[in-house]
Amino acid sequence: MKDHAICTVGASLYQNINRENLGKEARVFYEENRLSEIVKILRKLDDPLNNRSFGAEINSMASIVKQGIVEHRAALYLLVSDTPEGEKIGRILKDYFEENDHGLDFKSVHVVKVEGLNDKDEFTFRNKGLRNLVREMAKYARSSRERVVINATGGYKAQIAYAVALGQALGIPVCYRFERFNHMVVLPPLPVGLDQEVYNRNKLVFALLDAASELELSKFLKVGEWKSWSRVPEKMKLFLDRVHIDGKDYVALNPMGLIYAESVDWDYSVIDHPVFYSSRSPEEKLVGFEIHGQKVVQRTYKAIESLSKLPWINSLHLTGSSEKSSGNSFRVFVQDGCLKIEILTEKGALYMKAYCEYKSDRFLEAVRLKAEEVLSGKM
Repeated sequence: MKDHAICTVGASLYQNINRENLGKEARVFYEENRLSEIVKILRKLDDPLNNRSFGAEINSMASIVKQGIVEHRAALYLLVSDTPEGEKIGRILKDYFEENDHGLDFKSVHVVKVEGLNDKDEFTFRNKGLRNLVREMAKYARSSRERVVINATGGYKAQIAYAVALGQALGIPVCYRFERFNHMVVLPPLPVGLDQEVYNRNKLVFALLDAASELELSKFLKVGEWKSWSRVPEKMKLFLDRVHIDGKDYVALNPMGLIYAESVDWDYSVIDHPVFYSSRSPEEKLVGFEIHGQKVVQRTYKAIESLSKLPWINSLHLTGSSEKSSGNSFRVFVQDGCLKIEILTEKGALYMKAYCEYKSDRFLEAVRLKAEEVLSGKM
């Protein structure tokens, strides 16, 4: 049963507004940023399955719901371009999918701006926008793999291609609505996986590229133990982009490399390599622990000390405390590019943030497991 949907958003609705397909007043509302008025117009229209005035995103989601591909409509993620038009259309679609009388309302709707995804600069589009598109799709697909479907109808043609490739790699169905059809074509995942061999031979390189996004060529070659770019295996190069920025050469996983990294069985133990370690001492990492919550700090000193000794953590900040809360538990989770740590004791609660040099979700998830392991032995 699918109840989550990832939808790539294009310019279809914007073009309808600009061409006055929704009436002259809709164009005026758009220019005046009165977007809620456009949502009211959409709610009054009939037949979102066939009426092209709704735009490709609403037409295609109507098809997905009508065909029973998505049933309970728990969550919808709208991936919009990094443009003013993308942000505006995202806001309109969010409001529409949150409340309408067409049976297309979702319990939660999230607009996700894909940084760098615009057609103003080819370099940014290729080397930043498409990579971020894959990262964002993968993030939401990964969190609910068994419950999600990808709607690749809207957006740039490259978005459709990579959405299909990601769906195949993760075993997630991808839907696409052709312009002349009123129903979705479902591309089921292939019953085969991608070859694990390239990853197994280059675990450290994949981990560092995934964590750092891009590396200077010299560091990339050193980590991979290659004397020159020409010595990098051709199978590995298929997943890489080499770019020249401000007089320096850099290497990054290309969109297919990111998709490949999502498809393989990841070895989290690879972060035990010193290349991921902070150079700061445990004492240098502690920030704000002398300010407040001293009773709880004293009670949890061994746990705090152990966290500061984790080599991947660059700084550990005490962000708050409470003597009203009590218990004997802890929680560690990844949010906003850092680890958030909550510790409950009989003396009160401590709230902390741990920052690492690398901020990718996969790297932080690996560090989270290490932090939980430490706290389990100290609580």
